[in-house]
Amino acid sequence: MSEFELLPLRTNGETISVSPENPSGRPGMGGVAGGGRKGEPYVSCGAGSETELATLSGPGTLTHIWMTVPPEPPEAMRRWLLEIFYDDHDRPSISVPLLDFFCLPHGRPASVNSAFMSTNDGRGLNSFLAMPFEQSIRIVAVNLDVVAKPVFYQITARTGGTDAASAGYLQAVWRRENPTRLGQDFNALPWTAGPLRLVGMNMGIRVLRHEYFTWYGEGEVKMYTEEGHRNPTICGTGLEDYFGSAWEIGQHSHLYSGCPLVVADSHEGALPRFVSFYRWHCRDPYIFASGLRIDVQQLGYIKVPHGSGFDPEQFARAHPPAGKHWHAVKDIFSHAGVAERTDDVCATVYFYAGQLNFPTRPRLADLISDVERVTGEQPTPIEAFLTSMLRA
Repeated sequence: MSEFELLPLRTNGETISVSPENPSGRPGMGGVAGGGRKGEPYVSCGAGSETELATLSGPGTLTHIWMTVPPEPPEAMRRWLLEIFYDDHDRPSISVPLLDFFCLPHGRPASVNSAFMSTNDGRGLNSFLAMPFEQSIRIVAVNLDVVAKPVFYQITARTGGTDAASAGYLQAVWRRENPTRLGQDFNALPWTAGPLRLVGMNMGIRVLRHEYFTWYGEGEVKMYTEEGHRNPTICGTGLEDYFGSAWEIGQHSHLYSGCPLVVADSHEGALPRFVSFYRWHCRDPYIFASGLRIDVQQLGYIKVPHGSGFDPEQFARAHPPAGKHWHAVKDIFSHAGVAERTDDVCATVYFYAGQLNFPTRPRLADLISDVERVTGEQPTPIEAFLTSMLRA
């Protein structure tokens, strides 16, 4: 059945929803705080605390998460984590920076309009990824900041009628390399045993400055479907191609792929400073029996004008050529082509698997380093408004 077809009326389960106005989700227990007049619209997450947002007993399927937190500078927004625990395990199978889970790397809200995730107006965080569970599911917000903060949320699920062991548990892995290593692929997903279904991936890049590079995304996305194989089974033609675009990439947001964030530094040339992408394998299911590893090559494109004094041998020592090496473009460029480069790269990979995995919680330094605003980047109007209110 398509993800977009309505399910028939079910008689073996019903919809439940948990929010600060009904923390248990039990029938008839919503809106009782404050005399029923918006008494508890949020919960306060203490400094350095783990706050349980919802615990649901199974079997069931979590169908929607809506969340929001007050907008702050990127280094503060990156201090939130979302963690999800299945079937009474004490370790999470999802431990991802909050905004990254909703396809927003770098701690920067932006508008996302996609099949499974949406961030409406760059404010409300929505996930429509189904999360089957057998015994229980527990959703936790982790505040790694030194001050308490509020979180607003509503979490909806359908009881009964699930088989998480066969349908698979939704899991997510977040990784970052700052910077990547020259000549080595970025590992977005370590080898994960199957069977599994790849749901999709989002990626963020803080584009580093390297002389003569005019494009950072020549690297191919490579998927290895047998453990230990030297070469991938699935290999695309370039970063922007995997994420559904071509000829570099511009800001856009569509059902199955998009580039919601492009942040330029007004003082530092044509290349952006921060970009992000997402891709959902929805109409094109990627299913793997043995398992999966995902790597992304770290390659870019150079275009060197005539008369620039370019020394190809010296450049190659720092950035070896790749592919078919460099070539001249008559009357325009003395050298053009693909070369090895490094950037600051992060990625969140989503997949269903019957076997639960338990990723390590991201380190704070990996979350907040080098995400500060760049020259000319301004807070959103809603951030400025809320900040002024809090300071009043």
